[in-house]
Parts: sequence; C-alpha cells; structure tokens
Amino acid sequence: MRPIVIVTGNPGAGKSTLARRLALEAERGLHLDSDLFYGFPARPIDPATPESHAQNETILRALARCARTFSEGGYDVFFDGIVGPWFLPLVRGELRGIALHYVVLRASEVDALARVRERDGAGQEARVSQMHRAFADARGHEARIVETSGRRRRDVFAEVSEGLRAGRFLLGEE
Repeated sequence: MRPIVIVTGNPGAGKSTLARRLALEAERGLHLDSDLFYGFPARPIDPATPESHAQNETILRALARCARTFSEGGYDVFFDGIVGPWFLPLVRGELRGIALHYVVLRASEVDALARVRERDGAGQEARVSQMHRAFADARGHEARIVETSGRRRRDVFAEVSEGLRAGRFLLGEE
C-alpha cells in the first residue's frame, strides 16, 4: 500500500491546486477531489450546516474507502478536501494500516474570500468565513500547517514536497 496524503484547509486555501500538482509530479499520482463526492447525493444538504453531519460522515467514509482502494492498487493518493481535525478520527479509522500525511493549508480570511469569489462567484462568504474559523484551531497539528496567503504556488508546493519527504506531515499511530 502506498501512503495517502490528505490536503485540507479552509476553502480558498489552495487545496485542489496543490493536490493536483502533487499528483502530477508523482509517478503513479492520483488526485482524489472530494468536491465530486459532495455532488453525488440527488438532494444534498449544505455541508456547512449542522444537519449535514450524517451526510458528511458518509461522504468522508466513501472518500476514505476510495483512497484506500487506490492506495492498495499502488497509486500515490492526494486526497483533497475539508477534513478538519473534527473528522480526522473517522477518516483515520477507515484508513487504518496506511501511512497518512495530513497537510493543513491556511489562507487569511481576506485571501480565502477573494479566491472563492473569483472561482465560484459571490454567495459563499458565510461558508468561507465559517470554515476559516473552524480551521483556526488546529490544536495538535500546528507543525502541519502551511500558510498560503501572499505566497507563490510553486513556493507552497516546494515547502509541502520537502515536508512530505522529511515526514513533517506524517500522522503517528493513535
């Protein structure tokens, strides 16, 4: 089995951009984009609301199992999505026995709002602000945080690539 790299953080932090680039650089890289899975339910519940908790758990279980399957098939999986510390035990449970790297990207709220507005248009401000606050407390994962505001994509990529090689983002057994 190949290790799995979870690339997470607040919306607009650069998760998809980084995960896609990491996958392209790996010989058998695979970018697992969680946004696709949130589009599967015919009547999705806004994932930022309290009533979406069961839906979000189910989708994260499906994503983790999908990541496991690709890892078992010899792929270097770069799992891109909002996997906050509050959902990490669930995902780790599904991926038991596989080395996991947990990269937390963080952009300032101002930058995150601007990036999401540019990418998706207006209307996501409340969700972006809510998730930015949720990721502000990354207790226990401070060493895994990579700031992306005011930085070039290639510099973030270089920092994360070096950190992966050095084991900076590796999660221990808990």
